[in-house]
Amino acid sequence: FLDMGQMQQLLNPAMLNMATLRAACLPGASMHASAHGLGSFYAALASARPVLGPPLLPPALLARASAATEGHWGLGLQRGAVGGGSRRLTALGHAATGGSVGFCVPARGVACAVLVSNLSSERRVTRRILAPLLADLDLGELQGIS
Repeated sequence: FLDMGQMQQLLNPAMLNMATLRAACLPGASMHASAHGLGSFYAALASARPVLGPPLLPPALLARASAATEGHWGLGLQRGAVGGGSRRLTALGHAATGGSVGFCVPARGVACAVLVSNLSSERRVTRRILAPLLADLDLGELQGIS
């Protein structure tokens, strides 16, 4: 049994390193993957023409997740956006406590995963990693996935 006490403890990055928590099956808190694995998941989600097998989600379900209000959840994915003004595109993903994030931009077929080895309550490192990548792809800043 894992005594979590207050849910506020889950926001403490040190808590996420506990062996008991890592072994627990807590939705939204205990996924463990490599950056390649997480990036591959979001690439499959973003791809309209997957290389192997059918799409990860049928187009109707992907549209349903994309229809969520920005900053809210649809089918376990948080809806955010990249770009700005009239060039704003939907992004779907999930940010983890500690700075890791995975997301995709289905309209552009772009996927990204940033996993940090030093968990922090600030996301400065993640933003520094994402900024040049998103700028190079002319996508602006990732918003709404936090």
